Amino acid sequence: MRGKYSSEEINRLMVEWSGLPYELLWQEFITSCQNMFFDDSFKEAIQKLRSSAFVVLTTSNMDCFIRFTVPELKLDEIFDEITVSSDLGYLKTEKDGEFFLSVLRELEVSIENSFLVEDSVKTCEFFTALGGRAYQVANKEETLSALENIRQFVKLNP
Repeated sequence: MRGKYSSEEINRLMVEWSGLPYELLWQEFITSCQNMFFDDSFKEAIQKLRSSAFVVLTTSNMDCFIRFTVPELKLDEIFDEITVSSDLGYLKTEKDGEFFLSVLRELEVSIENSFLVEDSVKTCEFFTALGGRAYQVANKEETLSALENIRQFVKLNP
């Protein structure tokens, strides 16, 4: 997740551990990355929100996310920006919030005008301590509700 190892290196370790042929494991790995699901209702909610705000996908993930998942799901067409921990070399709650703050500086948005929709309580608390507003969500309905609440807030407070 911090980019210390490539997907290929992790798969080589899995081959040593499992005894499976590398090519079989590698192809299954790629297929698994490409078969991630992104609900159409999320796409619609994000599209509505993007009409009045930047929408950034932040994820603690390996290089495979950018290499295989993003192109397959066309996530770069859905989000204004995608930030992945393996590219940065650190996780969301490390380095005094630089994971979030670097993107906000690039977009010229203050943390006070930023929202996080996240399943991790720890990350939500961290983001709030930085000065942002967080929605801790556990399922599809809560996520859609959070996105709609943010959209309504942004609409009322341009």
